[in-house]
Amino acid sequence: MVDVSSTNSEIVKRLKNDPSLAWTLPSGRFEEIVAEILNLQGYDVTLTRASKDEGFDIYAARKEGLGQFLYLVECKRFVPPNKVGVEVAHCMACCSPVVPLRGQS
Repeated sequence: MVDVSSTNSEIVKRLKNDPSLAWTLPSGRFEEIVAEILNLQGYDVTLTRASKDEGFDIYAARKEGLGQFLYLVECKRFVPPNKVGVEVAHCMACCSPVVPLRGQS
């Protein structure tokens, strides 16, 4: 196993100065960087195995005042001016047990 945390930390520093560098990263490295940023923010992070977009990319857990929360992260990096499609937003809303679906209370 190769430790990439120091390399990713350097990339995070560079991205702070030039966010457009994110568009040049391979998708796997982009997911590692997102995981690194979440880790730096205090999350316990697990990268999932590559699945060609058939699932979530990162599990991020953190203990907070009301208990421990698990966040399911799907990394999307669409090149401007393209936006994340509505299908992705619908999928995320449907997969989340805490987000009510439209028309439901």
